[in-house]
Formats: sequence, C-alpha cells, structure tokens
Amino acid sequence: MLRLRQGDELAFTEIYNRYWDKLYYIAHKLLKDQEAAEGIVQDVFLMIWKKRAGLNMECISAYLAAMTRYAVFRYLSKEKRSKQQENIVGLLTANAASEIDIDYKILLEIANGLEMINTQYWVLNNTKLDFYESWANWRRTGFPVLTPVVYPGNATNGTIPRRFPYPVTEAASNAVNYNAAIANIPGGDLLTSRVWWDK
Repeated sequence: MLRLRQGDELAFTEIYNRYWDKLYYIAHKLLKDQEAAEGIVQDVFLMIWKKRAGLNMECISAYLAAMTRYAVFRYLSKEKRSKQQENIVGLLTANAASEIDIDYKILLEIANGLEMINTQYWVLNNTKLDFYESWANWRRTGFPVLTPVVYPGNATNGTIPRRFPYPVTEAASNAVNYNAAIANIPGGDLLTSRVWWDK
C-alpha cells in the first residue's frame, strides 16, 4: 500500500491484476450484466488511483469488495432514477467532482464501519468460545485482519484455512459423489482450497 500511495504504477498494476477478476465476479453476480460490471470495476480502480495518496486500509481485498458493492448499489440507484426520468438529459456539472469526493468519504466510512463491526463480532464470538462462527465470519468479511502463524507441523504452511476437508471416510463410503464434489473445488479437497462463494 505504501508503494501505491507513493504513485508506484507497478504496485497499482499488481493490485489491478490480482483483484480485477474477483471484483468483476462481485459486480456481475449482483448485476447479471457483463458490460455494466466491467465498467463498475474499471471505475473502482480509477477511483483507487485518483485517491491513492489518501488511502489507509489494512485489508485491501475487503476494502475493494466493499467499494465494488457500493458502486453497484449506486449504479442501480442511478438506473432506477434514469428509468423514472427518461425524458430528462443528464449533464455533467462542476458538482460532479464534489460528488466523487462525497462518495469516497462515504465509502471510507462504510469500510471502517465494517471493520469495526466485524472485529467486535470476532471478539464476541471468541469470548463465547464460538470459534467456528468467528472463523466463518472472517471468511465472509475478511475482518479482522489476521496474521498467519507458521509453527512446526503446520498443515497449511502458514495459510489460514479456508474450508474443512471432507471426512476421510467419505471417499471410501461415497466415492462417486465425493469425487464429483472435489472436482468442483479449485485446488481439491484441502484446507486451503476455496469454495465457490469464497472469493
């Protein structure tokens, strides 16, 4: 993030290449419109570059996901207004720049709010010894920002698990369905593989 804030184009390109598909998946899942989804993702990255100097985020994946969802909701809101006012031609004015700044401030508030809420939820569930829910909500939201620990005998080489593998008895007792299921899991039946919704 430091390199990006300093205007490093290579750092921006790395982020773009790493997250474009994931953000497109989010936008397209909500819109079911390829062209609109691509446009929204491009706008998100354009906003990131324009506002790079002021970026302050601990979890970039969660931040970008929240930014994309917000952009989708804003797009849908505009589409709704457009359909209600088909005979009105929208013109860009000097207010457009201030509108972008307002949107950015709202986005920061949303991202910070999500981080605070989910960090508190993590603490609450761990206090209740409900570690499974803490882990499940971390996979859903990306918060709190966790630091993987590598210890002797670690089964994932320091990667935080993303799913539970199937029981070892499943392959023997239900081989056909087991093989069909793991064939649809990128990476196979491993702790580090991601299920379809875990992007």
